[in-house]
Amino acid sequence: MQRFDIQNIFASFSLDSTIDVENLSKEFTKSIYDPQLSPSLEIRDDEHGIVFRVFNTGQVTCLGGKSENEVRSGIRTFLEKLKQKNYIISTDVKVEISNYVATLNFGKRIRMWKAAYFLKGSKYNCHRLPWLIYESEKPKVLFHIFENGKIICTGAQNRREILAAFKALKTQLKENSLWY
Repeated sequence: MQRFDIQNIFASFSLDSTIDVENLSKEFTKSIYDPQLSPSLEIRDDEHGIVFRVFNTGQVTCLGGKSENEVRSGIRTFLEKLKQKNYIISTDVKVEISNYVATLNFGKRIRMWKAAYFLKGSKYNCHRLPWLIYESEKPKVLFHIFENGKIICTGAQNRREILAAFKALKTQLKENSLWY
């Protein structure tokens, strides 16, 4: 099996207290806050390649990390900054990682119309989008399949699910002669 690359990890956590995001936006130089566009404050962490979205409720989402360690390290750094600025007391939060985005190149061209027929529930309209959308049942992930053999997998909960999803897709492509 070819090696897949993690492109993005989506995680979330709660600060267990409300946050004045308007005031917080003044504390971070790399932040964007426009309440007419979004109720959240966006804070960029270039060191870890992560974007945090902070809501008034204290809910925080983060995306952009390429490994769990990178995400958790970025979250620790972010929480320490909040603590230094007296926005929170505890840096002990329960982080929930809920989505991985991974890519893989099978190195073979995909027969798109045939794949649309054999991959049950898939959607393909070459006049609108250059990829086929396929939602696998087990594991429950969404694939974007390109004719050149590149695949994007979203919705996996961990690396094992990504590997299982790519293996299952490879089996279907091979058994149905969907690539060349």
